[in-house]
Amino acid sequence: MRTLLFTLLIITCAKLHMAADVVINSTNFPDANFREFIDDHYDYWDDDILTDQEIATVKNMNVQSRSISSLTGITYFTALEKLWCDDNNLTNLDLSGLNKLTFVYCCENNINGNAMTSFINSLVSYPSGSAKGTIYAVKNNNKEKNIVKNEQAAMAEAKGWLVCVYDEGRWMGFRGVFGDVNDDGVCNAADITAIYNWILNGDASMLIHGDQNLDNVINAADVTKVYNLILGTSSE
Repeated sequence: MRTLLFTLLIITCAKLHMAADVVINSTNFPDANFREFIDDHYDYWDDDILTDQEIATVKNMNVQSRSISSLTGITYFTALEKLWCDDNNLTNLDLSGLNKLTFVYCCENNINGNAMTSFINSLVSYPSGSAKGTIYAVKNNNKEKNIVKNEQAAMAEAKGWLVCVYDEGRWMGFRGVFGDVNDDGVCNAADITAIYNWILNGDASMLIHGDQNLDNVINAADVTKVYNLILGTSSE
């Protein structure tokens, strides 16, 4: 009887282990480029299967510049702490269940609108006062199509994440779309008008990111900065 119970226990444990394994196929990793990366870097036994042990070793993942359109399957890597996925073709990013994640470098993709909101909602929430996560979201060059609006950055902050953008040669905390003074998601003549209204009348009703050159005042220099952004002659 004891021998039978022991045998059943071994079989049960084996089945549980097999159930936890992840097959490297088009169902679990639909994007061919991402699937190839996983197969090349993390399938240590070269059997097209990710075991618990293999998954547990992956704390940092760098898939920069690999023409990846989807990171579906990344949520299997539950030990992941840092992710570099910039310069790809991502239109959405779901990082649900990655409860150890603290760093996401995802600029130079095409995540915006509801997709940006969903991405932020998928991130683990950190308690108040704990170590915060960082999202490097907008680099503002000719590859950049990510858009983060003010309310989305506020959502991230409420979850313990800081959204960073690249401006004047350095990364900094979120200030909205470059030149987007009235927070409508674009930089255009309306943003110049918003600054002028502030300078002339002190009317801040449509002024959210007026200090565009980060000198702690709102003046003609900010108008010039936005004007140059519209013309495409800014140093960004």
